[in-house]
Order: sequence, then C-alpha cells, then structure tokens
Amino acid sequence: LSTLGIFLGSIIAFSIARFFKEKFLKAYEGHPFYQKTVKVLKKWGGMGIFLLYLFPGFPKDHLNYFLGLMPVRLRAFLILSTLGRIPGTLALCLQGDAVFSGDPKRIFITAGAFLFVFLIFVLVKKRLTTLF
Repeated sequence: LSTLGIFLGSIIAFSIARFFKEKFLKAYEGHPFYQKTVKVLKKWGGMGIFLLYLFPGFPKDHLNYFLGLMPVRLRAFLILSTLGRIPGTLALCLQGDAVFSGDPKRIFITAGAFLFVFLIFVLVKKRLTTLF
C-alpha cells in the first residue's frame, strides 16, 4: 500500500510539473542551472535518476516535480522512481516490524543497518551534489 501511495503521489507531482512546464521553460530555459541539469540528465540518464531515488535522505518529493520539468518520459520516470524507492520502502517496513516486535536485538540490528547506509550516503552526498 505504501508503494502504491508513493507511485500515485509521484504521478500527480510529475503531472503538475508537466502542466506548468511550458511556462517554466519560457522563463528559465536559458538559465545556466537549467542547462547544466539537462546536460547532467543526458549524461547520466536513467541511472542517475535511479540513484537519486535510491539514496536515503534525498528530497524525492521535490525530485518528482523537478523531473516533470525535465526532458524525461513519464514511463521512464515511473519505472525508475518506483524501483529506486522500493529498497527504502522495504527497509522502513522492516524497521517498523522490528519496533513492533519489541525485540531489542532486531531493533538495534535494523537501526545499525540504517545508520550504515546513511553514513555511506553522507560520504557520497557531496559528490552527488556536484554531479546532480
């Protein structure tokens, strides 16, 4: 259910951005940041989008709107955003299950795994920020 809600919300956010895309492009198409972003998307393509959705802590809701303004097909967006979010959604479900079970060992193992992944993200975040 969580993945379905994320999927539907992503479609709505992407579609809202697409609705305003023409207006946005008239105002910002020549802006250097927009040009750089399009260039990065062309270079990294689907893999770049997938990685942005995969990493924990990245503002994915903002990314939904942003990609709606970029030259990205809806079908590719839906596949990449959904697949990129599944590991995080699964991990959050496992964490919730560990807390619900009340087993301190499971809670600490799950929290440790999350901390490990988050630390990797923090180490890679600066490099991702410069790329994307």
